[in-house]
Amino acid sequence: MEAARALHTRGVPVLVGACSSDFGLPFDPLVAPVRALLAAVDRQELTLADSEAGSADDARRLLAVLTAGGSAETGTSPFASVAFGAAVSALNSACRRGPVVIVLEDLHWAAESGLRALRYLVDRTTDLRLLLLATLRTSSADGPTLLSALTSELIRLPGVQRIDLDGFDTDEVASYLVGRRAGEQAAIRDQAALLRAATGGNPFLLGEIWRELERSGGIEDLASGRIRVPGSVRAVVAERLSRLDAVDRSIVSRAAVIGETFGVELLLRAGGSDGSARTYRALSAASSQGLIDAAPETPGRFRFPHALARQAVLEAMDPYELATAHAAIGLALERGRGSSDPVVVPQLAHYFSRAVGLGLESRAARYLEKSALIAERRLAHSDAADYFERAAEFTVGDRDRDALLIKAARSHATAGHFRQARTLGETLAVRAAGDVRLAAAIDYEEASYYGLGTGRAVEVLGLALRDTPMPESDPLRILAEAAYGRALVRNGRSAEGQALLDSAVRRARMLADERLLLAVLTRFLTLSDKPTPGRGFEGLKRQRQVADEVTLLAKRRGEFRSLNIAAQARTCAAYLVGDAGELNRALDDLLLTGRVTHEPFLRWRGAALTMTRQLMRCQFDAARESLLETRRLASTLELTDDADGAWSLQSFMLRRETGELEFARSMVSSGAVPDKTWIPGLVAVYTELGLARRAQALLRESVARGLSQLRDSATWPATLSFFTDAAVDAGDRTCAEVLAVEVERFAGHNLMSAEFLAAFGSGHRDLARLSAVLGRPHVEDHFAAALEMDARMGSVLHVATTHLEWATWLRRTDAPQDRVDEQVARAGELADRHGLVRVSRRLGDRAPTQGSPRRDDGLTGRELEVLQLIGRGLSNREIARELVISEHTAANHVRSILAKTQSANRTVAARYASRQGLMEERSDNGHQ
Repeated sequence: MEAARALHTRGVPVLVGACSSDFGLPFDPLVAPVRALLAAVDRQELTLADSEAGSADDARRLLAVLTAGGSAETGTSPFASVAFGAAVSALNSACRRGPVVIVLEDLHWAAESGLRALRYLVDRTTDLRLLLLATLRTSSADGPTLLSALTSELIRLPGVQRIDLDGFDTDEVASYLVGRRAGEQAAIRDQAALLRAATGGNPFLLGEIWRELERSGGIEDLASGRIRVPGSVRAVVAERLSRLDAVDRSIVSRAAVIGETFGVELLLRAGGSDGSARTYRALSAASSQGLIDAAPETPGRFRFPHALARQAVLEAMDPYELATAHAAIGLALERGRGSSDPVVVPQLAHYFSRAVGLGLESRAARYLEKSALIAERRLAHSDAADYFERAAEFTVGDRDRDALLIKAARSHATAGHFRQARTLGETLAVRAAGDVRLAAAIDYEEASYYGLGTGRAVEVLGLALRDTPMPESDPLRILAEAAYGRALVRNGRSAEGQALLDSAVRRARMLADERLLLAVLTRFLTLSDKPTPGRGFEGLKRQRQVADEVTLLAKRRGEFRSLNIAAQARTCAAYLVGDAGELNRALDDLLLTGRVTHEPFLRWRGAALTMTRQLMRCQFDAARESLLETRRLASTLELTDDADGAWSLQSFMLRRETGELEFARSMVSSGAVPDKTWIPGLVAVYTELGLARRAQALLRESVARGLSQLRDSATWPATLSFFTDAAVDAGDRTCAEVLAVEVERFAGHNLMSAEFLAAFGSGHRDLARLSAVLGRPHVEDHFAAALEMDARMGSVLHVATTHLEWATWLRRTDAPQDRVDEQVARAGELADRHGLVRVSRRLGDRAPTQGSPRRDDGLTGRELEVLQLIGRGLSNREIARELVISEHTAANHVRSILAKTQSANRTVAARYASRQGLMEERSDNGHQ
């Protein structure tokens, strides 16, 4: 507050938000600052630009929803992230006038929605003249795990500083006493040491004790030992309360229940027989004792000098006094402001839920559920889960209570808290009865699918279906059987599970229930999102058909989780068959679902798959950013160990191309293979570090054991690619013979790992290399087919790699030098332009690429990427979406490019990009 006042007196606009330990709106502490921005927009002091939120009118409406707490009612438009996108737009407008300060108090009380929104805001305002000053307690008891993760991430960002406020030392305590005119610093050092020992240097405690000393005679009384320094603020507050009469104490206690800051109006309404004169006299007496302070800027409002002071008053109340005070304030607030105001509803939920044993449980349950629905509509799912669970505690009927717990489990799952969702789901699936039990079992399987494995889901769903007799045409039974079928397939009982899924799809179509059909098809699709090339691509056509149907249904119904699953399946299928247009459309839909829902899991998946596309395009800086985003999001999710495996695989793929694997040499040099090591990954590391003998030994050992177990894994294509690298490098004909049979199944297709977590390009490239080792014909036909596929997909990385491997083979066959030089030149030019360290290293010594324009423009790697997109005619907004950066950052890059290339406008810059050869890899239709 001191910093805020000092800045405000210098004419700097200061927006203040805070978190409450008792109640608050989702997205606090940012609601109040955003409300201030909205007021400035309404006064036409600020303008909103078109952005992710859509038009300026849409952005203004979203800001109103965010600050009022009502329903988003945005159709298929994103709410949480887009609403804060509108806030970023307003801040951009404000910062154009001059610097702006946002002060956020007590982050340790912030809910998950507020913390995630804060990270969103920080990420997108780094280029603004904005000071964001936040306070929090760092003790483990005060803050959630997410807060610790957030602060550790933020501290690594440019411009972010952490200031640890320690207690005063003895000299500083003495300086404080001098400032209070207690005496000269040299003369009071002994007393300062005593105060430092008693208070730990806590400024608030020091101030409170000094108030006592001033009333009792000052520093001399402390020196004489007649004043005992209390060990905590509770003793100080208790002493001051004891000086008030019973009525005054009751009024002060009721004020503490209202909050750290309170108004006389509500205090009077909740006071019953206490009149205004009596209430004001009590407040005056409390103020004279230093218990409360008047808020001079707001007549009729008072505040406790510190949260600890208020807490000490609350702790001095007996349980009955505390409960009745909460009840009185809740009833007064209900009468005064009604029960429909979304800002008031969480307050009513708080007060009535604390009025335990006074017959107000139904009110507590009602307002807690209303608070949950407000949070849910505003996509604050973690907040909603907490409210639903608390509402269930005050609900009497088993069925109504279980229905609330089911809603809580679903909100937990949506927030990425799969463990909590599983715990609630399993409890209800065992304890509840009838359709509630079956619904809980379905939710349990869903949470298991997304987070923590499905072994127990088979048992839970099987028992629930057996013990809940329903007609086969009942929609809930159909959905339960679809979930059970998915769980069976994922646990190795494929025939049985697939039959259940097929039956569920048929019955859902017969009922003509679009919502049910979408839910069933989505579960069917999740089993097809990992094609099994080891058994052929027979199911790929059906997979694409189902994914297209789910996409249409999901978009029509606004079901974004189903759309996400369909987009993922479409991404995999499109890459496998080499459909670049569909791949980009599917990835765009996938990213849309994360922006719309703000669900961490969907955003994690979008970031991971985006990283693969960026790596294909040699957008290495953007790929690193996406990789960091996946790591950050995964740290807040309850995912399986596969999340770490996905990150490790993607990290390897990036480091391999940029020459950053040397750090791993010391880890793998011992020769010992740690338990649970993914052998294909270790083979790949050995190969890239030049440890060919170790790579070949592991390869031969794996081939000797048989490849059936590896073949059934979603990482099988990655295994094939890594094993092929090792076999070709070693010239191992025995292993090449085995691998060629497997790779032949990929002829005409691309290789990818798992759910597009890694892309390896055309299978024809590996088939060409293995054919070369085995002395088979048609090697160049395979290379030509690979090059056509890689170019069609717009994959600069794989085009360069195919030219490299083609050149390597030509060198080994003593082909004419001009043919070798042609492939070397093409690979080398791409390697030089895009920083492909691996390609350059494997090309070896080579003459400078002929015909390549020489640039001396000082453009960074990211600016080259932006320039290429300018050349393709993309706007700043489209560039921002393509590179996953803010539109403001994209505009900064464009301005820098125009200056460095001495281009008058974007058209001139586009011509410059063309002259420099930056547009060769990809034309507008995606072909080379």
